[in-house]
Amino acid sequence: MELTREQKELMQDACYRAAPREACGVIAGGLVYELTNFSSDPGTFHIRGQELAPIVAAHGGYDAVWHTHPSGDLLPSETDRANHPWPAALVIATRKAVAVYLHEYAEA
Repeated sequence: MELTREQKELMQDACYRAAPREACGVIAGGLVYELTNFSSDPGTFHIRGQELAPIVAAHGGYDAVWHTHPSGDLLPSETDRANHPWPAALVIATRKAVAVYLHEYAEA
């Protein structure tokens, strides 16, 4: 999955605005959707189905789930790998960079 500069900038901007909390969302139909982080823990994120449902209905699914790591670490945590809805891509954004992880990464 290749991301455009604009897509990366939207996620990096979300990282900046949400810090020290994580921002989160999905990519569907080439669009970056920022969703509400319902987690009470600033180091994790939780997306609720009622926010995701209209996006899934409009696009027939989603291509990636993204979230930010305000700490600057681009590597997925064990929690990220364990809870991610594979085979959707996992995208992690920091203020300086964006990384995409595919299903093969979860099995490594």
